[in-house]
Amino acid sequence: MTFMSILFFGLFFVAFCLIFSIQAGSISVFLR
Repeated sequence: MTFMSILFFGLFFVAFCLIFSIQAGSISVFLR
């Protein structure tokens, strides 16, 4: 893999983690 593909995959993974954490927090608050 090239450096750009690795960088793009890293950014996509970070964005996915942020969205998942925000959704999980919203669900936990909603269940309360």
